[in-house]
Amino acid sequence: MRTVEQEIDKLLKAVDLFAQQMKQSLIKTAMQGKRGWDDQNDPKVTDGYLSRQLWIDASDLEQTLLLHPKVEKEADPLLVDIANRVAILWFRHQPDNHTSDPTP
Repeated sequence: MRTVEQEIDKLLKAVDLFAQQMKQSLIKTAMQGKRGWDDQNDPKVTDGYLSRQLWIDASDLEQTLLLHPKVEKEADPLLVDIANRVAILWFRHQPDNHTSDPTP
């Protein structure tokens, strides 16, 4: 059985590895020219839109996992997309998120 320190270390490593995947996906999206993830006035990125996309992605993930019980490469992008959408929603609702663009 792992010690508390070992458990914490393993959890933090898992989060760090997943965060790297999330960042790579966000960078790829930004490099493709997509912008405005923090613009809640854009109908493509409202909280409601992101929430609906989460439901769609979760349904797709469920189907993928039913077909491939071991999380294979087919599920990886869905897991990252879900996490990134949740992170965006979380960030938007933080009291000091500084979502306004500082550039003139």
